[in-house]
Amino acid sequence: MNEGLERRVAEQGRLLEERLRREAALEREAELAPLRKEVEIARTIQTSILPARFAVPGLQIAAHMIAASEVGGDYYDVRPTHDGCWLGIGDVAGHGLSAGLVMLMIQSGLSSLVLHSPDALPHQILPALNHMLFQNLRQRMGRDDHATLTMFRFFADGRLAYAGAHEDIIMCNQAGQVRTIATHGTWVGISEDISHDLESRFLELDKGDLVVLYTDGIPEARHNHESYGLPRLLAEIEKRHAQPVEAILDGVMRTVLDFCAGNPQDDATLLVLRYVGT
Repeated sequence: MNEGLERRVAEQGRLLEERLRREAALEREAELAPLRKEVEIARTIQTSILPARFAVPGLQIAAHMIAASEVGGDYYDVRPTHDGCWLGIGDVAGHGLSAGLVMLMIQSGLSSLVLHSPDALPHQILPALNHMLFQNLRQRMGRDDHATLTMFRFFADGRLAYAGAHEDIIMCNQAGQVRTIATHGTWVGISEDISHDLESRFLELDKGDLVVLYTDGIPEARHNHESYGLPRLLAEIEKRHAQPVEAILDGVMRTVLDFCAGNPQDDATLLVLRYVGT
């Protein structure tokens, strides 16, 4: 009888413990639901402001971003002008909601600046954006966030002006010869004035030239202790250079995701541009 009573007491205790765990889980879920909703709203805003269609005379464009978490810290944009377009690519330090909010600051700030001064050059646009970020992040919010960022001004005659520090620019000609070009300048959001560190440099594109822009989530995608690496990225571009820009983009992103088993450790963005002339 004592053994039976002990078993019944133990069973009741186990059932009570399971019930308490279920109730605690439901309470936590109810507490987290509003936060998840806010994160989903932020993710929807971020993805909806990315360019959905690209209509730039003389330029074929394909682009894609994969966020490592619900909200990403990568930035890219394409803003057509009367004689070409503005392009931008950048990466906020870290990832997640806070990086995503800084990315939205960058996107909204640059959108206003290029709409106000569409004929400016990149080195004339970036100091005002940096000053806004420095004030918002360092002075008002007391944060040390920063971002790599390169802005491009494409002209329909094949000129491509650029300024700002980010990953190397990859270029590939019609023959499949691939080379990299270092960006220059300084990160945005760290110091109040970066105008003395900036100048707009120019590339002259020939018909059929590819320009590939990316964030560090591409070469730094990992499989165990091995990184995807820039040499793999260059080899994939060389192998696919004659394909349409959409096929190049899809093929490269597929190899990156296959390499890291579909689990990128950081936000990953890729833009593929081909100059086709006017």
